[in-house]
Amino acid sequence: MNNKKTNTDKKTIVFIIVIVFLVLLLVIESFGFLLYLVINNKNSNSDDKYTNTSWVNTYTLKGVKYETDLELKNGTFNYKTLKNKELDFTIDGIYKIVDDSIYLEYFNSEEDSVTTYSLKYNSSNDYLCFNHSSNCEEGYRFYRIGDERAFKYVELKEMYDEDIKEEEKKEEQAEVDTPQSENNVVPTMYVFYGKGCPHCEELFEWLETWNYDNEYKLVKYEVWYNDDNKAIMDAVAKHLNTKAEGVPFIVVGNSTMTGFTKYASPMQIKSMLDEAVKSSSEGTYVDVIETVSKK
Repeated sequence: MNNKKTNTDKKTIVFIIVIVFLVLLLVIESFGFLLYLVINNKNSNSDDKYTNTSWVNTYTLKGVKYETDLELKNGTFNYKTLKNKELDFTIDGIYKIVDDSIYLEYFNSEEDSVTTYSLKYNSSNDYLCFNHSSNCEEGYRFYRIGDERAFKYVELKEMYDEDIKEEEKKEEQAEVDTPQSENNVVPTMYVFYGKGCPHCEELFEWLETWNYDNEYKLVKYEVWYNDDNKAIMDAVAKHLNTKAEGVPFIVVGNSTMTGFTKYASPMQIKSMLDEAVKSSSEGTYVDVIETVSKK
């Protein structure tokens, strides 16, 4: 009788141990699964701000308005540029996310290689910074579609694209090969500035030391304390279908730019003057101040 009871107790103990072991195993597996979900959800949330999103970058270059659209969808991207609302070019490829950086990769058939562009996400202001520019000037920023900041056309402050640089070389060569007209006019650089503006002073200091290959005239208009000059600046901006939203506001022919930084602006100023010199040699140069004053 006692032996039977002892055997029963042993079986009960073994059964309880097995049950406890299975419960512990289930708890451990459940904890591991929950941990996996948390980690996976964290990664998913990190990608959610990019997956199935559309971004836009707008800028003005040589008086031409550009809009660059970027669509990110399930690991693939479409990147297209509109030139005055007409499609200029488009590329497709894949994108990878590392931390808060997006790497766009596509096959470049001309070079028979994979080309990579990088964009850095700015979480505080919610925009993408193209190619990790040192201070991400507005011309490099991609805002979300629907963000009104995206459609504020700005001057591109640095020509980083190799295709643009190559195009400039061709233009320079064309200027050398183009016969000079007898009716050439010296192009004028108009600078609308504010007295006491540090960026304006920096521009003028740079112009004093800059040796440009061709002749040009420099005309200054102070606009902070002179209402008549301010009216001229506004009229010029309106005529060129742009806005003078700051100083210095620089006008050469039909091209404009706002602001000045030593690391980027000189290239654009040179490009604007080169274009004006070329137009002058072809007899198509138009002095915008003279045009506005005749209205």
